[in-house]
Amino acid sequence: GSDLSRHSRNDLDAVAAELNSRPRKTLGWETPAECLAKLLATAS
Repeated sequence: GSDLSRHSRNDLDAVAAELNSRPRKTLGWETPAECLAKLLATAS
């Protein structure tokens, strides 16, 4: 329900990069980006 049009593309990209590079306990302390890379590597 938030209006994201108030924020610039650069601001939103910075937030996304920060969130995707933060290790998560639920992912075994890997980052979402690391998990996605593993998944894509095993899919090919």
